[in-house]
Amino acid sequence: SVYRRYSDFDILHEVLLQRFAYRVVPALPPKRMLKAVLTSVSEREFIEGRRRALGRFINLVARHPLFSEDELVKTFLTFSGSDVQTKLRDTCKKLGDEFMTNRTATLAKEYLPADMQAQFATSREMIRNIHSSFQKLRDRAEKMAERSKENATDLLM
Repeated sequence: SVYRRYSDFDILHEVLLQRFAYRVVPALPPKRMLKAVLTSVSEREFIEGRRRALGRFINLVARHPLFSEDELVKTFLTFSGSDVQTKLRDTCKKLGDEFMTNRTATLAKEYLPADMQAQFATSREMIRNIHSSFQKLRDRAEKMAERSKENATDLLM
């Protein structure tokens, strides 16, 4: 059993969002609950309500098939040192985000076409041609507009 403060849960939530930026991380319960502020809830009841909410949060994280096996969660649940926040941040820096360590992501280069650079070069050339065509079209439209103004001026005189 380890002792954790709300700020420790806050850091856990923060590093989970960094590490698993492409997944839905359970929401951390608010530090202050509006109901407790608006009603005359005792400090003990307030703390007990927040403790239950944090328990639900950690249960959601611990039951997640990927989060439960992650080093960050294991560190949070087992680290008995005095500064769990620094330990979590250091562990997060060491591990990096999920995309960098995901096995499928490391194989992504194999799924790219062999002639990718040639395809990019062809696409770049097509974009240059389209851009040039639009510039010519714009220039002609401006000349037509100028001629129309001149014709209108001639008709009015």
